[in-house]
Amino acid sequence: MTLEGLLRASQVDSSIMALRYAAQEIGCPIPIGHKARGALLRRILDEMEVQRWEWTHLTAAIDYMKSRGIRPRSFAYVFYHVEPAVHEGFMPRPAISSHEGLNDAVARAVYIETDEGWARRLSAARGNAKLKVYRLWEKERLPLLEGDE
Repeated sequence: MTLEGLLRASQVDSSIMALRYAAQEIGCPIPIGHKARGALLRRILDEMEVQRWEWTHLTAAIDYMKSRGIRPRSFAYVFYHVEPAVHEGFMPRPAISSHEGLNDAVARAVYIETDEGWARRLSAARGNAKLKVYRLWEKERLPLLEGDE
C-alpha cells in the first residue's frame, strides 16, 4: 500500500471508512459477505447514535487499541475500547472557543477529576467564571492527574 492510500484518523467520516481504518491500523477483519458487512455498517451507525459518539470516538478507540497491541477478532471490540480511549486522552482536545466546547471540556474534566471539591467547583461554575475555573483546573490539577496515569 502506498502512502497516498493510507487513511488518517481525520479522514474517517463514514462506517466503511471506519472499517478500513481499523483494518489498516489494527488488522481488524472486514466482513466478506454483503449481508454481514451491511449489518455491521448499520450496527456502527446505531451504536454511534445511541452512545452519541462521533467518528473521532471510534478512531480514538482504534488508536488506543493499536498503542496497547490489541488485535480484535471483529470490529465490535472497538466499541468496548471507546471509553478507555477517551479516559486515556486519545481524543483530540476540544476547542473551548465556543460555549459548547467549554461545556464538553468541563464535562471531561469532571469525569477524570478525583477530588470532590474540584469536581464541585467545575460543575457549579457559570458564565465567565466557568472558563476561569476550568483554566485554573487545567493549570493546577490536570498535570497531577496525568502524572498519576
